[in-house]
Amino acid sequence: MQFDKYGFTYRLVEMDDAAFILDLRSNKKLSRFLSKTSHQVMDQENWIKLYKTRESLSQEFYFITIDEAGKKIGLGRIYNMLHTESSFEIGSWLYTPEANMRAPILGDLAIRDYGYEILNFRNCHFEVRKENLTVVRYHRNFAPELSGEDELNYYFTLSYENYLLQRTKLLKFLL
Repeated sequence: MQFDKYGFTYRLVEMDDAAFILDLRSNKKLSRFLSKTSHQVMDQENWIKLYKTRESLSQEFYFITIDEAGKKIGLGRIYNMLHTESSFEIGSWLYTPEANMRAPILGDLAIRDYGYEILNFRNCHFEVRKENLTVVRYHRNFAPELSGEDELNYYFTLSYENYLLQRTKLLKFLL
């Protein structure tokens, strides 16, 4: 499965994406606010095998972002889908340093669009490390509800209605 949105293509992760994912997750600058991961390609491949089972059950969707030249430039994931609460979680939002400045934001919008508009959820929940000030500021632009916090993270819930308001503003600026 794949879809095109905002000038990029988004397709589901495959086994041969393991090295690309590991390169992004192993980049010290990009991954400093992420949970630690093994630096072994085989471990990433094993994680993808388990993920593909969850994907086949429509429990999780992990997307690779591909630019106009056909180059892999980023990642985004939908998981922890709670149908009783009409909610999904986003994460694994990571882009190469070579991606244009718009790509991470448009990628975030495209993945959220998928959760809201294709999967028909009404709310998106996500966590952000408190020290990741740029990402905290970006997400707060959407006016999410702060649903909790701990020593490391803020936990947010974003309604589809609040998302649409900010998406419209961002797209006018970015496209």
